[in-house]
Amino acid sequence: MNAILLSGGKNSRFGSNKALIDWGGKPLLEVLVNRVSEVADEVIVVTQHSKEYSFLTDVTFVKDRYQNMGPLGGIEAGLTASTQHFNLVTACDMPYLTAAAARALVAVRNGYDVVVPHVGGYYEPLFALYARSCLEAIRRQLDRGNPKVIDFYGEVAVKTVTEAELSGVNLKKLFKNINTEGDLAEVAAPSDGSKRGV
Repeated sequence: MNAILLSGGKNSRFGSNKALIDWGGKPLLEVLVNRVSEVADEVIVVTQHSKEYSFLTDVTFVKDRYQNMGPLGGIEAGLTASTQHFNLVTACDMPYLTAAAARALVAVRNGYDVVVPHVGGYYEPLFALYARSCLEAIRRQLDRGNPKVIDFYGEVAVKTVTEAELSGVNLKKLFKNINTEGDLAEVAAPSDGSKRGV
């Protein structure tokens, strides 16, 4: 299995590149690359700004092939570049991502094209497994100009992972992402006074 990290957003709400946030003395993207490397043979970073990530030496950088199509365009680019059937896709602003959470998805992947958590009534499509067999459906949707990730799910075999199936994962933390400076302040000051991180 490979991992695909999406770092192609415009960061308009945050104001700067979220992937470069200091997280325990390292850029957040480097921290996430190290974590997904525990479960992935290769890490692919989808970005238009690879020059900003010169600190990453053992990853493959690719650019969106479909421009201005959001995360779905990034998923398409990552899957196209991947040499593995299954791929863990995640956003670059999830500081509490863990290898254990990824393994919970891997455990139920057989027979499906997509393995995606469904938490609080919503899909979490930016922490999910996608098979390269999704590419045809994804490209058809992108060609129609529709960037909504979950809209191609009806064309492929999807395994919905329930909260009960993720009982060993801290869901409140896992799906906490950083979109604004306020979000960063919230995760940067744990109530117990400990250093931020997992």
